[in-house]
Amino acid sequence: MIFLAVAAVLVSGLVFDPASSIGLRGAGAVLVLLGLLAGGALVASRPADGSRSREQVETVRALRWLRANSPVPGPWNAAGAPQEWGVLREPRLAALVHYHAGRPTVATDSGLGREALEAEHPAQVAAAALALGARYVVARAGAGGRAFEALAAAPDAAPEGLECVHAAVPAAGGARPLAIFRVLREP
Repeated sequence: MIFLAVAAVLVSGLVFDPASSIGLRGAGAVLVLLGLLAGGALVASRPADGSRSREQVETVRALRWLRANSPVPGPWNAAGAPQEWGVLREPRLAALVHYHAGRPTVATDSGLGREALEAEHPAQVAAAALALGARYVVARAGAGGRAFEALAAAPDAAPEGLECVHAAVPAAGGARPLAIFRVLREP
């Protein structure tokens, strides 16, 4: 927003400078108006109730819960070191899981675990998590496929093989729900 204000001041100097040509003044006026309209549209596009910032806070809080309540899967500061287990998550949550939870992920957007990311039913996610060696699944509504959406929306209705261990279900009109599931190993 400060950038737009500075740009408006600089361009307005060209617009109102009597030594500048008429064409330059007209172009400057158009740029000032476009900058003000773009800034207004940017401000208007943000949710007025702060739901996006609450959603980010809840996501970080849940991932830090995962870090505090799960065993360390291996050395975190050695990129090539083998990890005992990882977290199955949606593509948009990968960096957040790495940074806030300090846990490796087991799926990539285009390769390993693609069937889990494109799953239609939560039971498929549970089977893929088991096959990939994941110990936890992180699901947030609106960030992945249908199966992840269903898991986040109804964490108590998790399929066999998944147990909900943390859920952040917001009040009506707030942030999207997020849930963390433990993958139950077969006996």
